Amino acid sequence: MDGGSKDTFEGVTGWAVGEQHLREAASGASARHESCLYQKLEDDVIPSFYHHRDRFIEMMRHAIALNGSFFNTQRMLHQYVLGHTSAELRLIFPARVFYSGTA
Repeated sequence: MDGGSKDTFEGVTGWAVGEQHLREAASGASARHESCLYQKLEDDVIPSFYHHRDRFIEMMRHAIALNGSFFNTQRMLHQYVLGHTSAELRLIFPARVFYSGTA
């Protein structure tokens, strides 16, 4: 599975691609990941899109509703800023942005 898949509810907000042991294997992992992706597309995603359209649309709605509130730029920047000291932030952001409260 990729990094984001652990946060995905299989069959509710999307599909998990890959397997846990593939993340840890270094040699040949890319080819195995590719194989898992194509297998998931062929077995689950494409048939759902063409033959179970209502289910597919419902899954996309769930993905936006559940994941969209967490996986967004505002949250990412907030976590990024909290992870740095004030001195580090002064180097990253211009003073007018850092102190104006608009960032």
